[in-house]
Amino acid sequence: MDPVQSTSATANRSNASGAYNPDAADTWGLVLKTNGSSWQKLYQQVAYEPNTKYRVAFNGKTNGSAAQGRVYIHDRTSNTILGSVIFNNTAWQSYTFDFMAPSASGHTLELWLAHADYTVAGGTAYFDDISLNGWYPYIVHDGMIGVPLAEFIRLVDRNPTALSAYASKAAAYRDFIEQQLVPRWESSSYLGNTWVSASSTAGYYKEPPNVDSFATTTVLDPLPYNQYLAFAELLAIMHDVNGNASYLDKAKKMGQTFKNSLTTTGSAYKWDYAGYAARTEDTSHANVDLTAVTELFNKGYIYSGTDMNRFASTLTTKVWNQSSTAPKLHNYVDGTQGTLASDYMYTKDLSGWLKLAQFDPNVWAIGAEQYRSSPPVRFIEALVLSQIMKWDPVKLVNQGLELKSAQDATLPARWTRFQSTAATAYLDSANKASGSYGLTIVANGTSWQKVYQEWEKYKASTGYTVTFDAKTDGSAAGGKIWVVNETAGTTIAAYNFVNTAWQSHTFTFTAPANATDAVRIYLGHNSYTTSGGKAYFDNVVVKQTGDAW
Repeated sequence: MDPVQSTSATANRSNASGAYNPDAADTWGLVLKTNGSSWQKLYQQVAYEPNTKYRVAFNGKTNGSAAQGRVYIHDRTSNTILGSVIFNNTAWQSYTFDFMAPSASGHTLELWLAHADYTVAGGTAYFDDISLNGWYPYIVHDGMIGVPLAEFIRLVDRNPTALSAYASKAAAYRDFIEQQLVPRWESSSYLGNTWVSASSTAGYYKEPPNVDSFATTTVLDPLPYNQYLAFAELLAIMHDVNGNASYLDKAKKMGQTFKNSLTTTGSAYKWDYAGYAARTEDTSHANVDLTAVTELFNKGYIYSGTDMNRFASTLTTKVWNQSSTAPKLHNYVDGTQGTLASDYMYTKDLSGWLKLAQFDPNVWAIGAEQYRSSPPVRFIEALVLSQIMKWDPVKLVNQGLELKSAQDATLPARWTRFQSTAATAYLDSANKASGSYGLTIVANGTSWQKVYQEWEKYKASTGYTVTFDAKTDGSAAGGKIWVVNETAGTTIAAYNFVNTAWQSHTFTFTAPANATDAVRIYLGHNSYTTSGGKAYFDNVVVKQTGDAW
């Protein structure tokens, strides 16, 4: 930095105790003293990108005098102060302030360290850890912020009547994503085109060619997996709404690029943080990878059921510490801890991992047990709790029958066929009460054709309510739901229906006195002897009687 009127006696670098922030990694700081008669300052000229937001961060303190301390950005060309902070704390404190760079290039910008009042003699200000960084857009942030917006848009699009009150908001979000978020990564004059179509089947996004947004000496080409996969998920969801072939093509190509990087270890997958980095992906960033992978699988692209079982095995055989009473997640997807051998840094950050409960029920237990007596204290933990609630087996899972089994794309995930086949019990996109799929069960005239789900984690001798949407084809087969105690060999409750238009139904029952009894919920017909008779189901939910949801 360059001195202004100051000397080595009034502006100096020091490693004396108190002259630097002890919480920082270095052991040097800057000391600036007033002389009571003239400014004693230091400054450094800084480069900038026009019309870009920047943040100045530093640690500072003073000796408590009225001289105080000050950090500011001066535009010498226009002789204006673009941003400033004055401080007078006597213990080290972190500060930040933001400013907008000039819209034109060629201005001389300077970062100044000073006092607020030079006329006060004996004033001392201390500075450490001074940095200046641009507020650049990052595609991973656009993806992670855009995904929940896109999911909301898709939800309203799939339920236009029930959610008509949200139509205008969904339309506004859609316009924002389609007109601003997506185009800026391919047609922005500020960023430049960041899309790379590597082949007919593979592609990815790279670091913007026009803006050096990463602290690297080379352009990241491609970006780390999690950064472009977040955007792949956004595009995949939006394709469900707008049918834009370009969105789907890019999402599939990014999914394929990531799949090409996977290696198999035992029954599990392993992968790195990025194609250019020979370091294993950490458990936290893997959440972003897995949400994109799960979305593509459920759309029927790139990833097979075998792939999804391998990802689930990554969690259950590598990442999980194998404890059912004190489950933890290792720091990396290969099951290692890295240099922090005893520190499970990301163990409770598993929102993406929990989506693998679609393929393995043990996944839910690994997550839920960690939150049993630990209320959320961070934003991400609220997101994890939403997934724990979604996959809570006492409510039944895959209630809307939207998600497909890893073993059979015609079967809803976590539901099991009983004597039925893909021809007599299958996901049906033409017969649904809401969403994309319902379940159709066809009588064969000779044996029961059913599907069931294991019902677990219930409270003994407690009242529960089943709600579901259903209809029939009007035949004598009708439709039926059973609650069966498999351990005792008894039917706890059964409910018949014959309506031919979609209708919501409700019935109640009491759980077994023994909470360890195996209980199943069956979907089928009232009579199996009517060959070809059809029953249709959707949105099958079990909840404790009196619960709001």
